[in-house]
Amino acid sequence: DKTKNKIIIDSNQVRGEESTARVFIHEAIHSITKRELDKYYDADGLVLSENAPAHVKALDSVWQAFKQSLPVETLTRVQENKSNFKNKLPHTLTAEDLDMAYGAMDIFEFVSVAMESPVFQTEMSKQPFNETQSIWEKFKEVIIKILSSLNPEITKGSIAEASLSEI
Repeated sequence: DKTKNKIIIDSNQVRGEESTARVFIHEAIHSITKRELDKYYDADGLVLSENAPAHVKALDSVWQAFKQSLPVETLTRVQENKSNFKNKLPHTLTAEDLDMAYGAMDIFEFVSVAMESPVFQTEMSKQPFNETQSIWEKFKEVIIKILSSLNPEITKGSIAEASLSEI
């Protein structure tokens, strides 16, 4: 619940304590990263402020690398249909567009889909970010940096860091 700054978990949607814990951690990370990104992106999640800190700029570079990995026609189709899709109006997005390219719509959708979709994560794992990391590996690294910048208790090798690696 955004208005009350609460995470509400429907017990009918999770199975067992471990599942509940995973859902809670996932939603907490999503909430924290969204709040941090809201400070530095325009309302549409497309334009990054010049005064953004390094960890937010790093996430933007991961998102840009992801968009560059998509076929140009797919990215064009997603951008042309973004408004209709978000407003639940007729659109021409294919199932593949929705599986893979939806995260290209804006930084907020990118983070959300990257954290929620195993298909998306697998595809990001196949795409190189640089010579030593995939886009997925870099994404996880940057999310940990964002959370660490907000909470210095999350240090390399800690249990908190290990749990974040499970995103």
